[in-house]
Amino acid sequence: MKTTPPTPPRGNPPATPRSIAALRPPTASAGNKELERALVLRDVMDHAVRVQKEITAPRRLGTRFMPAMLAALIVLLLGAAAYSWIAHPEIIWGPRLQPTAARHDANVRVAMVLLAQKLDARRRADGAYPGSVSEIGEAATGIAYSVTSDSTFELRGRVRDRELVLRSTDSRDAFLGDAIARIGGHAR
Repeated sequence: MKTTPPTPPRGNPPATPRSIAALRPPTASAGNKELERALVLRDVMDHAVRVQKEITAPRRLGTRFMPAMLAALIVLLLGAAAYSWIAHPEIIWGPRLQPTAARHDANVRVAMVLLAQKLDARRRADGAYPGSVSEIGEAATGIAYSVTSDSTFELRGRVRDRELVLRSTDSRDAFLGDAIARIGGHAR
């Protein structure tokens, strides 16, 4: 039965062949110098291999703490994402654009033209304009509708201190002007 000498703690000098030989129990062939050298060389090589394995063995740093660190990182990232979504900071989302009077005017003009097209389609289908916009399934907030005769209507919208009026006899292109370009940000 082979006995191995105890491994010295790290940082201590490696054991010398004499100290290893002193730890080994005497054998029947203790007088044989050739065998003794082979045993000492085997012990030294075993020790060198063990030390080399300890030095080159991959270390698992923080294996106990890795799941906790990963969970904390995920919670931190989710918190940052929630803050970004709720607060919309300018550094991430860019500056908030305030609607300008020109853009508001363009929005009202486009809404009035679209409503006028729906009213015209209803007249073509039924032969007359409806009594209110709710009859065509619209809720024209901020746009007043009135039928002026059997074949004409009038839409009125308010933009700040000015009133916009679109009659069924007016040119829709002239009424729109550059409203579409202003909404798209291509005109000022």
